[in-house]
Amino acid sequence: MLTQRAINYIRLNEQLKGCIADKSRVTARTVNRWLSTNHVMLTTWQSLQIIRKFTGLTYEEILDQKILEQS
Repeated sequence: MLTQRAINYIRLNEQLKGCIADKSRVTARTVNRWLSTNHVMLTTWQSLQIIRKFTGLTYEEILDQKILEQS
């Protein structure tokens, strides 16, 4: 799961959202649904790389602490 901070960054950045959609081969509308449910697809390696690139956030700032403790 993503942190609320990461979700807010994605919601506010249409280019970031579009890049996640393109790389995941879905629409921006689907990414919006993923954001509303904090969907696991937002935590794929590909999505995490995109989020890091656009936001400058670290993995610790992107991923919920519970996810980090499981890895």
